[in-house]
Parts: sequence; structure tokens; C-alpha cells
Amino acid sequence: MRTFRSAWKSCHEALGFLDPWVAFPALARQTAGLQKQVSVPARPRVGLTIVMLKAILAYMDLHERQSRASGNNNTADVLLRDAVALIIGFFAMRRSDELFMNKAHTHGILQTHVVLVPGSHVTLFVPAQTNDKLSQGLFVTLAWISGSGVLIGAWIQRLLSRLQECDLRRPTVPLFLPTMGNLGYRLVSPGVPVSKPQVLRKILPRIFTVFGTKPALLALFGWHSCRRGGATHGYGNGVPMD
Repeated sequence: MRTFRSAWKSCHEALGFLDPWVAFPALARQTAGLQKQVSVPARPRVGLTIVMLKAILAYMDLHERQSRASGNNNTADVLLRDAVALIIGFFAMRRSDELFMNKAHTHGILQTHVVLVPGSHVTLFVPAQTNDKLSQGLFVTLAWISGSGVLIGAWIQRLLSRLQECDLRRPTVPLFLPTMGNLGYRLVSPGVPVSKPQVLRKILPRIFTVFGTKPALLALFGWHSCRRGGATHGYGNGVPMD
């Protein structure tokens, strides 16, 4: 509705007429409710629980190793990349836009943004977003092993080692890259975004049978489920929210 109103307003301006919504207050009152409803309301995502995340990671760990051993590197690479993305999205409470490189390569995680201190912690720099009031970005520090037993540092280390094998272990290369079949990960340059994989939609039904019979329930899960679930998990464990 806003699109039609904008076009109608521009047409009147080009002809030298007043905006109809200004010239005729009654019209503005009659369409006040319509112009706000431009699409179906967004459906809020349900947060992942730590139990669900650990089950997903256990599944990914097993199948990544089995796929690698059988020579199916493409499946293994996808599982490894997506597992690390889920971990960072959950424990660092980041949106998918902050994880995966956009078309202009102005935001998304680069390898230089990740600093590993084996056995101690992982430091992650998140570049500034449009909603970052200070436009400075922020640093997030994660334990090497979470209090719930997730091997955060070891998972990230595995991904970086695989990027090294693919000759893509460089500071300015995105941490998350697309694959090219069994040939490993593929480099992307500015102008080419890294697509966000629909991980949860594909993997949840394989682990939890309820999702196979209730598609409406599955539709409630997406990348924001990691951020929401991580925030809930952190709050329940005393992490300050300020």
C-alpha cells in the first residue's frame, strides 16, 4: 500500500498538484490503517534451547566425520560451516546479517575478526551495523568451552583448519564461504554475497521427529532462533543483559 501511495504522490508532484493525502484529510483518515499493513505480520521466531543446540551439534559432528571419511567433502564442509555459524549465532547472540557476508562486503565476519586463544577463549569482532549508534562495532568474548559443555573454540578451530586446507586461510576472507562440490570452499569477492543456508529447516526434522509431522512448528525456527535462544540461555545463567 505504501508503494502505491508513494507512486500516486510522485505523480501529483510531477503534475504540480498537492499530495492528495495532504489536500484531503478525509482520505488520510480513511486509509490510515491500510498504509501500515503492507504485508502479513512477521512471525516471531522461537528460540533454540541449549538441549536442542547440543543435539544438533552432536548430529553434525557425527555426520561431518562420517562424510569426510567416505570422501563426501561437500556434505562435510556444509555441516562444519553451519555448525560454527549456529554456535556463534547462539553464544554470541548475533543476527544472520552479522554472520554472513553481504553483497558489498561491508558486514559479516572475516577471518581477521576471530582470535583464538586455545584452551582459554575466543574473541570475536562484530563489524558495525546500520543500527549501531556509535558505528564502531563490538567485541564478544566466548569461553573455549561453554559452561554447558559446547566446544566453541574447537569447532571454530576445525573450520579454520579446513579453510587452510582449501588455501583460503586469509585475514580478509569471510569465515563462512559457499562450497563448490567436493573441491572445498569457494572464495567470494565484493559484489557477491554469501547466501544464508536454511540450516534449521533442513536439520531439525532429522533429529526431532515432531518437526516432521508439524510443518507449522518448523516454520517458527530460523536464524533468529539462535540469537533469541542464546539470549534466553545467557539470562538464565546470570549473563548481564546491559
